[in-house]
Amino acid sequence: MTRTRESVVLLPVPDVESLVCDARSRYDPSAAAGVPAHLTLVYPFCPAPVPDDIVAELAALVRAVDAFSLRFERTGRFPDTLYLAPEPATQIIRLTEAIVNRWPAWQPYGGIYGAIVPHLTIADRQPDDALLQRLAATIELGLPLETQIHDAWLMESDDAGRWHRREAFPLRA
Repeated sequence: MTRTRESVVLLPVPDVESLVCDARSRYDPSAAAGVPAHLTLVYPFCPAPVPDDIVAELAALVRAVDAFSLRFERTGRFPDTLYLAPEPATQIIRLTEAIVNRWPAWQPYGGIYGAIVPHLTIADRQPDDALLQRLAATIELGLPLETQIHDAWLMESDDAGRWHRREAFPLRA
């Protein structure tokens, strides 16, 4: 089955992989599709394949942002989702807003949510509240966790729905 190709702009967070890898591989469909542990900036972004001029402009926009530190001290919940909450979230929100200001047609999550809530998904589309509570308790044993954000990625999906990194954009050192 051929799917509509999509793209996403995200911040990879490799330092949390060891903490969330098992849960993500079992309970987050994006992990099985090839998406690493991350903080989403804009999804969906431009339909894939993203034109080279947009890639170049996105690279320049990201290069203007300083690399930054984050701390994960707690989990959070949406109704069927468990996530790590990054603190402070200010830089993530600013970078998302900069992308959206440049390309207003591509709003985070299609514009269905009013506020930008940065989060690193651990389990998604899981209606079992008890499962999410158990996962949260297990994950929280590994917190707090600090990390540096050094780059943003543009990922694109292929015709089979698998995700691949198209570009890595370094933030300003």
